[in-house]
Amino acid sequence: MQSRKKKRESLLDKISGFVEKRFNLIVVLFLAFAILSPVLVWLFYSMIPCDVKTDITADGWMDYLGSFMGSISAVLVAVVAIYQGKCMFQMEKKSEDSNRKKEISPVLQVHVNLTESGSYELEVTNHGKYSAIGIYIFDTSIIHHVSPGETVRKRFSIDYEIKENVFVDETFVELNDNRYPKTIDLIYLDVDNNILSETFRGFEDGEYQSIKKEYC
Repeated sequence: MQSRKKKRESLLDKISGFVEKRFNLIVVLFLAFAILSPVLVWLFYSMIPCDVKTDITADGWMDYLGSFMGSISAVLVAVVAIYQGKCMFQMEKKSEDSNRKKEISPVLQVHVNLTESGSYELEVTNHGKYSAIGIYIFDTSIIHHVSPGETVRKRFSIDYEIKENVFVDETFVELNDNRYPKTIDLIYLDVDNNILSETFRGFEDGEYQSIKKEYC
């Protein structure tokens, strides 16, 4: 079913793309053919000896123009139908993509502990149904993977580098009076490799709440 839908969407994209790129040329050729075809027929029968009458009357021209206008209307309806079909497919695909992103988006909870050495321990719990991959804190990689229902802890330092700790540039971090980061910015991937950016604001020392989450 998905394969058939993709083929239909691809065919509509090709047809509508062809019409859009060459629309002016198509109109010019259509008008030229409509105008020149009766003239060419008249000239053809005028130049060869035959008993066929070729007198063009006003009624004949009116009949021809009526048929011509009907043909133009049919072409315009076809073009509009193709364009509407393309728009519908794009809207459906956008809706499907949006629903898919909502479905696979990790639901992260963040906690920060201040250690005796002055460094920090980031605690990330995934309450979603799908994994969070390649987590960065601010601009620094800190956690490789957090599975659904899993809690991962990783230490980081801000003011100075400590062995085995992830070092975060202090220019990215603003601390409160108790030396806890006021906000934690995480960047990570979902299972479809879409990039998410999420900001957590501290409301108590060590406790953080998500205030902004968006796809990049």
